[in-house]
Amino acid sequence: MDTLPPELIISILEWAYYDAGALAQPMAEHINLRTLKACSLVSPSWREPSQQLLFRSVQFGHGDFGQAIESFYYATDPSTGRGRRLGSFVRTVDMLVGHLNVPHHTVRGFPMVLSRCSRLYEVVIRVSGIHEFDEETMSELRCLANGRSAIHIQALSILLCGIQSPILFQLLGVWPTVRFLRIGTELNATPPARSSNLKLYELILHRNPSPEIARWLLSNPETDLQIAEFRDVPGPKWDDLLAEHGARLRSLRLTRYSAHAQAVLRHCPNLEEAVFYQVSPFPQLVGLPSSLEHLGFRNPVWSSSPSLRSIISVIDTLPRLRIVTCDAATETHPDFALLQRKCEKRGIELCTDALPVWTREDPVPVRHFPRRKSVSNFAFMN
Repeated sequence: MDTLPPELIISILEWAYYDAGALAQPMAEHINLRTLKACSLVSPSWREPSQQLLFRSVQFGHGDFGQAIESFYYATDPSTGRGRRLGSFVRTVDMLVGHLNVPHHTVRGFPMVLSRCSRLYEVVIRVSGIHEFDEETMSELRCLANGRSAIHIQALSILLCGIQSPILFQLLGVWPTVRFLRIGTELNATPPARSSNLKLYELILHRNPSPEIARWLLSNPETDLQIAEFRDVPGPKWDDLLAEHGARLRSLRLTRYSAHAQAVLRHCPNLEEAVFYQVSPFPQLVGLPSSLEHLGFRNPVWSSSPSLRSIISVIDTLPRLRIVTCDAATETHPDFALLQRKCEKRGIELCTDALPVWTREDPVPVRHFPRRKSVSNFAFMN
């Protein structure tokens, strides 16, 4: 094993990186940590490439109280060359922050953890028990963003905070470099008076914020929003925003097709991708643009549709369609054979490996949809 070429070792490790079974499970650890840890013990030639993947995404959540974060601090000690090297491998930090009785899970620990990650790409944060970051914390974060070895975060997910909390705006004020934004909590805080410097490429909304917040997020004239996801279909108050940005959208993801969804689609004539996380009971999907190349859908057991006819019937209306994706469970649906024949007749690729709604794709620019979650995206996160 020790005599294998480095390129082959890296290929083996990348092949083992994701646990394919876990990708389909909610709240599961998607990374095959057990295999990577074992590989890091094989020999010196396996150690560093294994550690590079082990440290790529670090998570400090509810179950880690103390141990994981203390181990991370020990491993990434910046006073040692090894510690600085391990810290430089980190691309994603997923952290619970707040007034907790756990060392480094406090507000003070947040900038301390980020400071160890010199090439950080993404922050996923859940904030509990605080309304906003104090000035000392903000000063430390600004130093990280603007110092000699500045950290330029490209992707930000805020999954928990108070409804009126300004923490989202505080973080975006520090890192206007964010291009991929996910808001996973209800938010109704007053946006800053100054215009946003953001140039968002992707906006994912698990709960729609107030239109004022959305308007602020997209207020930069240089914004080129290409991917939008709405778990709650936006209502008429969003019409002006959709009219302004819809023509540039390449991808639109919605929970399901509906009359409201049809109204949103009218603003998006140039879509390359449309994804629905539930199959619509509507007999027809009206209004999908002819530019569509990828149509994705899920048919989860908790909202399973007895018919796939709406999907099957729309395929012939989409002249540029080249791929249809669905979840693996759809293979057992009574209408799956009809869908399969329709795609075969048109020469359209049919894939049953679509990620479930709770598994996020990698936050990277897209050349062709679907984007997926893959080690091939790592190069875009360096």
